[in-house]
Amino acid sequence: MVISCGLLALNPPAIKCKKPVINKDGKRRKTVTHPDCLIIDETNYARIAVVEVTSGLGDNLSKTAQIAVVQQARHELDCKIPYFIINRLNLEKLKILKPREQLGYLVSIFGWNA
Repeated sequence: MVISCGLLALNPPAIKCKKPVINKDGKRRKTVTHPDCLIIDETNYARIAVVEVTSGLGDNLSKTAQIAVVQQARHELDCKIPYFIINRLNLEKLKILKPREQLGYLVSIFGWNA
Protein backbone atom coordinates (compact mmCIF):
# COMPACT_ATOMS: atom_id res chain seq x y z
CA MET A 1 0.00 0.00 0.00
CA VAL A 2 2.75 2.45 0.88
CA ILE A 3 4.60 1.80 -2.36
CA SER A 4 1.46 2.54 -4.40
CA CYS A 5 1.43 6.12 -3.10
CA GLY A 6 5.04 6.85 -4.04
CA LEU A 7 6.90 6.09 -0.82
CA LEU A 8 9.61 3.48 -0.43
CA ALA A 9 9.21 0.87 2.33
CA LEU A 10 12.38 -0.85 3.57
CA ASN A 11 13.32 -3.20 6.39
CA PRO A 12 14.34 -0.98 9.29
CA PRO A 13 17.25 -1.44 11.65
CA ALA A 14 16.49 -2.42 15.22
CA ILE A 15 16.28 0.44 17.70
CA LYS A 16 18.45 -0.21 20.74
CA CYS A 17 19.05 1.53 24.03
CA LYS A 18 21.71 0.80 26.64
CA LYS A 19 19.58 1.38 29.73
CA PRO A 20 16.78 -1.22 29.98
CA VAL A 21 13.19 0.00 30.07
CA ILE A 22 10.11 -1.72 31.50
CA ASN A 23 8.81 -4.49 29.24
CA LYS A 24 5.19 -5.60 28.77
CA ASP A 25 5.51 -7.84 31.86
CA GLY A 26 6.49 -4.88 34.05
CA LYS A 27 10.16 -5.90 34.36
CA ARG A 28 13.03 -3.56 33.52
CA ARG A 29 14.63 -5.64 30.76
CA LYS A 30 13.67 -4.36 27.32
CA THR A 31 16.51 -2.75 25.32
CA VAL A 32 15.55 -3.47 21.70
CA THR A 33 12.52 -2.95 19.48
CA HIS A 34 12.10 -4.10 15.90
CA PRO A 35 9.87 -1.70 13.92
CA ASP A 36 7.96 -3.02 10.91
CA CYS A 37 9.30 -0.71 8.22
CA LEU A 38 11.35 2.32 7.33
CA ILE A 39 9.44 4.69 5.05
CA ILE A 40 11.39 7.02 2.77
CA ASP A 41 10.06 9.71 0.47
CA GLU A 42 12.16 9.21 -2.65
CA THR A 43 11.53 12.81 -3.71
CA ASN A 44 12.99 14.14 -0.44
CA TYR A 45 15.37 11.82 1.41
CA ALA A 46 15.18 14.02 4.52
CA ARG A 47 11.62 12.72 4.98
CA ILE A 48 11.91 9.36 6.70
CA ALA A 49 9.76 7.53 9.24
CA VAL A 50 10.34 4.44 11.32
CA VAL A 51 6.94 2.75 11.49
CA GLU A 52 5.31 0.18 13.72
CA VAL A 53 2.04 -1.21 12.34
CA THR A 54 -0.49 -2.62 14.79
CA SER A 55 -3.87 -4.23 14.30
CA GLY A 56 -4.99 -2.68 17.58
CA LEU A 57 -5.08 0.91 18.74
CA GLY A 58 -1.43 0.98 19.81
CA ASP A 59 -2.30 1.49 23.45
CA ASN A 60 -1.31 -1.88 24.95
CA LEU A 61 1.64 -2.70 27.21
CA SER A 62 3.71 -4.13 24.36
CA LYS A 63 3.48 -0.89 22.33
CA THR A 64 4.15 1.15 25.46
CA ALA A 65 7.38 -0.82 26.00
CA GLN A 66 8.41 -0.32 22.36
CA ILE A 67 7.81 3.42 22.66
CA ALA A 68 9.87 3.48 25.88
CA VAL A 69 12.84 1.89 24.05
CA VAL A 70 12.60 4.53 21.32
CA GLN A 71 12.39 7.36 23.85
CA GLN A 72 15.39 6.02 25.79
CA ALA A 73 17.39 5.60 22.56
CA ARG A 74 16.50 9.19 21.59
CA HIS A 75 17.82 10.37 24.95
CA GLU A 76 21.02 8.29 24.79
CA LEU A 77 21.79 9.24 21.20
CA ASP A 78 20.61 12.85 21.62
CA CYS A 79 18.69 12.65 18.36
CA LYS A 80 15.17 12.55 17.02
CA ILE A 81 14.17 9.09 15.83
CA PRO A 82 11.08 9.65 13.62
CA TYR A 83 9.03 6.78 15.12
CA PHE A 84 5.33 6.40 14.43
CA ILE A 85 2.65 3.82 15.17
CA ILE A 86 0.11 3.16 12.43
CA ASN A 87 -2.91 1.67 14.20
CA ARG A 88 -6.04 -0.14 13.07
CA LEU A 89 -7.96 3.11 12.56
CA ASN A 90 -5.18 4.52 10.35
CA LEU A 91 -5.09 1.28 8.33
CA GLU A 92 -8.86 1.32 7.79
CA LYS A 93 -8.67 4.89 6.49
CA LEU A 94 -5.71 4.09 4.21
CA LYS A 95 -7.62 1.20 2.64
CA ILE A 96 -10.43 3.45 1.41
CA LEU A 97 -8.19 6.24 0.08
CA LYS A 98 -6.80 6.52 -3.44
CA PRO A 99 -2.98 6.45 -3.77
CA ARG A 100 -2.62 10.27 -3.97
CA GLU A 101 -4.87 10.64 -0.92
CA GLN A 102 -2.89 7.93 0.91
CA LEU A 103 0.26 9.98 0.42
CA GLY A 104 -1.39 13.08 1.87
CA TYR A 105 -2.72 11.11 4.82
CA LEU A 106 0.67 9.55 5.60
CA VAL A 107 2.37 12.95 5.24
CA SER A 108 -0.04 14.29 7.88
CA ILE A 109 0.64 11.35 10.24
CA PHE A 110 4.40 11.73 9.88
CA GLY A 111 4.26 15.51 10.29
CA TRP A 112 6.01 16.12 6.99
CA ASN A 113 5.38 19.38 5.20
CA ALA A 114 3.35 18.70 2.06
